[in-house]
Amino acid sequence: MAFGGFISVIVPVYNVRQYLHQCLDSLKRQEYPSFEVVLVDDGSTDGSGSICDEYAASDERFMVVHQSNRGLSAARNAGLAHSSGEYISFMDSDDWVSPHYLPMLMSAIERSGMPCASLAHLETFRDGHDCGLYDGHDAAYAKTTTGIVEIKDETSMQKALLRQRVNCGAQARLCRRDALLAIADDGRVFPEGLLYEDLATGYRIIHKTQGSALVYGNLYAYRRRHTSIMGNRDALHDEKVESAIHVAHELYRDMARWYPELSRGAASRCLALLCTVYSSLDMQERGNEEAVWREIRRYADLARGDAGARLKDRLAVYCSGAGRRMFSTFCRLYRACGFWDA
Repeated sequence: MAFGGFISVIVPVYNVRQYLHQCLDSLKRQEYPSFEVVLVDDGSTDGSGSICDEYAASDERFMVVHQSNRGLSAARNAGLAHSSGEYISFMDSDDWVSPHYLPMLMSAIERSGMPCASLAHLETFRDGHDCGLYDGHDAAYAKTTTGIVEIKDETSMQKALLRQRVNCGAQARLCRRDALLAIADDGRVFPEGLLYEDLATGYRIIHKTQGSALVYGNLYAYRRRHTSIMGNRDALHDEKVESAIHVAHELYRDMARWYPELSRGAASRCLALLCTVYSSLDMQERGNEEAVWREIRRYADLARGDAGARLKDRLAVYCSGAGRRMFSTFCRLYRACGFWDA
């Protein structure tokens, strides 16, 4: 199969020494003829930066940008600024991909005519466990996977993102460069200084690209680590609260303006994000708890009557109306069962 576009894969790297070889080796094995890998060492202190240098020295497709620690969004933006690809893909440095990851995404773009393609789902696994990806040897699987490319229009894709029925992250996507840069006048696609950057960015990309091609198949292994910022419930509470409130405000404002028919769904998505943050707070954090509770009540009222909401989001609306004590009990039960996921 002939492909026409040069791809830049941008990989932010921060203290992932034990996972980095698996990530970069999977990129070296890509069955795609023309791509580069832009590694952004975001101030690593565990030797990850040296590993990046080794790959750049041994493979001309790899290049390294070293910078002081500025966070995931700033690292992605730096990689984008140093990249030269007509198409852009982002990958987390503790994940790994099938050799057919880039070919299948590019094929979906070329077959659909869309400026963006995304894997519908990631193969999520917990750190320390195995995860199998398609390697090209299962003929039956290859026939199934390469035959399924779904084209979703703008509104349908936004609805799927709000309901979390498809991959919501920046990972496992391939976007035409001009379409990606169109969401930011200053070239900084990802909001620096905020957490939940994927949620803040994904819906804006879909708005500009007016939809997406969806690829079905186990091509991207997404590692869940308790030591990551999002995986660690006890990390960066102030930042999580401030970021969640800000991102929820902008998401709801934009969705209500662009797609009025999805405003309740947007409120449910904001509620889910805030419930995740609320459930991670300690009882002593009165200031943070009060701030998040006010936002929860607001979005619960806006989401009321959203028939398409997930069961736990509908329960959150009901319990918030029963008062803060009932809602706190509800959140503790969900947290104990590991159900909350922003």
